[in-house]
Formats: sequence, structure tokens, C-alpha cells
Amino acid sequence: MTRSMVMRKRQKNLLKFCNKLGCDTLVAFEPENLFYMTGFWGEAIGILDKNGTTIISPELEMGRAKEESTDCEIIKSERGKGSLATLVKLFKGRKACTDSDSYNTIETLKRSLSVRSSTVPFYRAREIKDSQEIAILKKASSILDEMYELCTDEIMIGQSEAHLQTILMSYAMEKGMFATGYQSTLNPLIIAGGPNSALPHAQVTNREFKDGDMIVVDLTLRYRGYISDATRTFGLGSISKEAKKIYQIVQQSQAAGLEAVK
Repeated sequence: MTRSMVMRKRQKNLLKFCNKLGCDTLVAFEPENLFYMTGFWGEAIGILDKNGTTIISPELEMGRAKEESTDCEIIKSERGKGSLATLVKLFKGRKACTDSDSYNTIETLKRSLSVRSSTVPFYRAREIKDSQEIAILKKASSILDEMYELCTDEIMIGQSEAHLQTILMSYAMEKGMFATGYQSTLNPLIIAGGPNSALPHAQVTNREFKDGDMIVVDLTLRYRGYISDATRTFGLGSISKEAKKIYQIVQQSQAAGLEAVK
């Protein structure tokens, strides 16, 4: 299935769920939803209706929007309020469903459009992944597997958490994976050795790995617009009986959980 065919199928599905809410136009402000609907990730507004897909973009994003989107009309506009003004002018009188939850945005749109704020069309459409999404997620997972293999070669006594992060992030970026940009964390990875491994969301520090450390490596990275996340625990050097016992308990619990959901 070609990229154009995949995108048309997505858009048809999105519009179906939009219509079920009593709306005829779907407006995307969030970059994740814009990306799913158009193939372009950036500062822009995406509009989908029965006539096709439109991207309202500031001039600085026009080039990428044209190159990365699929079968979209690209309209240049000023940033911020200028984009909203263009949207209101072009789609006046429509019944629009938007993923925006901004009070100011909704109130501006209401001047000329009938507006409903809901992310339901995007969530419902994305519940079942298409072939393109599955291929991306599989590739992302395989890169994480490679990074964990790299951990087995690189982790050593005297190495710092920060140094291991440098090695892993360099490898990830060479493979096309990047930090997710979560607001709740300062670092893209969790690398926690010894006492730091007891903290579920530990920040990476300059602490050096020691003999007997249990080292948690949590990789959460974005690949071609999709996030892949996995966690592994490594034992370094002489592991205590207690640590081995705890590791085995967790491993058995994981196996039981996987068996239960089959």
C-alpha cells in the first residue's frame, strides 16, 4: 500500500468519527494529530473535510510542509493569531471538531464556526494501527534491542551513568531516534545504578557504576513520529544473593503477566 493510499484511508476514518460527533470538518492543532492526518510534524494547523486536507502554515514551515505532507493543500499564513484568522476566513460556517482545548482558540473559532472540542476522532482512528505504523513500531523496537546489546558491551565498573547515556544517545541519533521531549523529565533516558535504581524515574547523574550494582536502563525514544519504550536491568560484577532473588521474582511476575494476557 502506497503512502498516499495509507493517508487517504486514515483521513476517511478520521472524517467518519468526526461526522459521528455531528461535525463536517476536523481541525488539528496538536503536532501528533497533525502528523497522523497529514504526514507533517510542525507548527501548523491541519484541516480535514470531504474535499480533502489543508495545512495552514507559517512561511518558515512551508518548505517542510510541502515536502513531508501527503496530498495536502498548503496555505501560507502569519504565525499565531494570523493562522487562526486564516482558518476562520476559509472555513466560515463549518461545524468543526478540534483537538484544541485552549479557551482563547475555541472562543476565536466560535466567532465564525460551530465548534466542538474533542480528541475522540483521533483516538478512535488510531486504536488500530495501519501497516505503515506497525512497520515503524517494529523498526523502533529493533533499534532499542540493539541499544540493549550495546549496553552489555559498554557497561563497566567506573563508568558513569552520564557517560553511558552519551554512548546510547549517540547510537540512537545515528539510527534516526530522538528524545521525546516529555515535560516531566529533564533527560531522555533513565540510567540508574546502585541506590539510584530504586527511584522509578531517576535522573541521570555522574555516579560511577560499582561492582554488584543493579543498573536500570529505560529507553524512551521517538522514531519517525512514534515513541518506543522499553526497560532492562543489568547486573554488574558480583551480584548479591538478595539482588538475584529480587530479580527472579520480578522476572517470574513478568512471565505470569504475559501469560495472563495471551
